[in-house]
Amino acid sequence: MSVGNPPETFDKSLDVEAKTTPGIVRIIAVHPRTPVYDFEDWRDDLHIIGQVDLEPGAPTVLIGDFNATYWHPCFRDLLNAGYVDAHIAAGRGFSSSWPNDSLIPPFVRLDHALTFGTLVATEVEDFDIPGSDHRGFVVTVAPTR
Repeated sequence: MSVGNPPETFDKSLDVEAKTTPGIVRIIAVHPRTPVYDFEDWRDDLHIIGQVDLEPGAPTVLIGDFNATYWHPCFRDLLNAGYVDAHIAAGRGFSSSWPNDSLIPPFVRLDHALTFGTLVATEVEDFDIPGSDHRGFVVTVAPTR
């Protein structure tokens, strides 16, 4: 596994390459600021994330708490750039991840795994994380044929 050049977002991001049986997979973990406290930093972070230099067709997973839903134009820009949301691809687009620490059940998905290039999400499993205000998830990806 090697470390790449993570997006220069307000909070730190992680950019690694993992060696897998089919080949190298790039994994970029992000956590933009919440728009509730600083809308401009959040919007700028999503824009910076969207500017990540991607090799055409390179198998990539962009994953994290985006603090964004499908209805946020800044998040839709990522989808329009060629990323595919794992929950949507797995038929779980209406699942939710936040809030998970109150009397109100989770009603919105802020946490996403986006695939790019020759990767496709084949399965997504959501689960509770004790003490967290978000639900967690595991995504299984596979190379396209």
